[in-house]
Amino acid sequence: MSGTPDRDSRGLPGPDHPRSGTAVDVGTTVADGPAAVETAAGDAPAAGAAPSSGSTAITVARRKSGRPVRVRRRLLPLWAVSAVLLFLVGTCWNLATPIFGGPDEPAHVLRAASLVRGQLLGPHMPGNPEAVTQVRVPVRFALGASMPLCYIGKFDQPAGCAGRYPTQHGTMKFQTYVGRYPPLYYALVGWPSLFDTTAGGVRLMRVMSTVVQSLLLGLAVACVGVWGRSEIWAAGLALAMTPMVLFLEGTVDPNGMEIAAAIAAWTAGMLAVWEVPGEPPRALLRALGGSAAVLAVTRGASPLWVAVLGLFLVAVAPPRRRRQLLASKAARRQMVLVVAAGIGGTIWTVVAHAVAITPVGPKPPPSASVAQVLLLSAQHLGFMVSQMIGVLGWVDSELPSALYDVWIGLVGLLLFLVWAASPRRQARSVAGVLALGVVVPTLMIFSHARADGISLQGRDVLPLEVAVPIVAAAAVSSRRRVARASPAVAPGPGQTTDVTLGRWAVRRLAKVVLGATAICDMTALFAMYRRFSVGEAGPVDPFVHVRNGWQAPVSGPLVNVAYFALVVVLMAWLWRVSGVESPLPR
Repeated sequence: MSGTPDRDSRGLPGPDHPRSGTAVDVGTTVADGPAAVETAAGDAPAAGAAPSSGSTAITVARRKSGRPVRVRRRLLPLWAVSAVLLFLVGTCWNLATPIFGGPDEPAHVLRAASLVRGQLLGPHMPGNPEAVTQVRVPVRFALGASMPLCYIGKFDQPAGCAGRYPTQHGTMKFQTYVGRYPPLYYALVGWPSLFDTTAGGVRLMRVMSTVVQSLLLGLAVACVGVWGRSEIWAAGLALAMTPMVLFLEGTVDPNGMEIAAAIAAWTAGMLAVWEVPGEPPRALLRALGGSAAVLAVTRGASPLWVAVLGLFLVAVAPPRRRRQLLASKAARRQMVLVVAAGIGGTIWTVVAHAVAITPVGPKPPPSASVAQVLLLSAQHLGFMVSQMIGVLGWVDSELPSALYDVWIGLVGLLLFLVWAASPRRQARSVAGVLALGVVVPTLMIFSHARADGISLQGRDVLPLEVAVPIVAAAAVSSRRRVARASPAVAPGPGQTTDVTLGRWAVRRLAKVVLGATAICDMTALFAMYRRFSVGEAGPVDPFVHVRNGWQAPVSGPLVNVAYFALVVVLMAWLWRVSGVESPLPR
């Protein structure tokens, strides 16, 4: 094979190239037994033909029969299946959460209901913090906003104390402390309130929020399925989609859309700069540009997350990849889109004062020095780690402590694999994103500490923190080396192959992460449901009737069982879509 060029006269991979259809994939020859991989007639595109941007085609061997079968992966079908699965997962959280049981959900419902009725930005209420504005909304929403007050912060109090949803008609003026937030999210989820102001209308608003977020999260999964090279991507996405992320899928909260857009943007970005050989496909660039543009206009701090993402991708991209992106018309169009969205989001943030918050956290002592305030800010960031994983409800429903330990341990295992098996450049990139995940939130907390108190919450910085497992997965995947073999003959039993160090560990770690995160996700919904239904000090069985108890609008056991099954299917799907390595782009 030494005389075979890596590329043929058309610029396509030659038979000995790592991405050629004639190479033996390490995952097939080692983990699944010997199997010949051969190029089917007509697989290679005609000379001068442009590659399709939305699909990946490879030839792999059936794991049991050994007969070659062609696998064609297109973005839209994978996206559709992934989005449906994630929508069903979010629907379970919707049903398992009482009305207005999500963090700040009444304020977001009021903002959405007022926006779709033509109130873009309500007037400031004198004597109140700058974040508070006045809106005119249906009476039911305004009166319902006080429903969760009886159980917020009271861990042993079931949510049934909230009583019945209001039945009054008409509109009234009320206050919301999120009235300055950018309008896109509220326009997407608020329109059902025009037709239904009952509790069902609030759940329909949640459904629209779930649709938006499942589309963004599903896009990340589909991009991995089409362009990812290793099963480790499944582990990275599973760790990025913490119980808090899935919980927000079932509530009315722009945090959910912001985090989902960030996961999609970071995933597409890392695939574009590290994974795909040659010029990045147009569909991948559209996924990156679209999700980053949505991220830029979701919340007041969102333009900052887009700027961090863009600068990081530029910094870690190999020089040749940067030149390819600058030379690509498709890439330049997406850059213009993202920059325009970032400018628009920044203008709204500045004009509307969208980063104004309600002072709720403790303020540093007036005599505290700058260094002391920075230290307090950094200490608060450590406290926020559990919130990033999942302190549900109104940030008052903690999960079993072992769950946090397991999640942190799994992220640590992934980072250890980066240190043990990734190229030095990629390892430095992961260290860089870890540093960003500490420095940027600490400075954000510090900037508000004296005026508004130390009040930033874990979900507020998740758009940046989700980058840690995603970039780590990309670093491990970039370590992949494909074993080479004869175009017609694959290694037989007893023959050796050039197996990269850590291949076995990568596959097993991915399986361990998927299994462990599935158990954690199941535990999270069950624990939250029990807290709302019987209280943390109540019976172990959350489906029994207790004083002031609460039950889901449909069968509680059915919601939990359905969620458990869906989590298993979702993790199996993540493994499935990320399990075909070294695709040959067409």
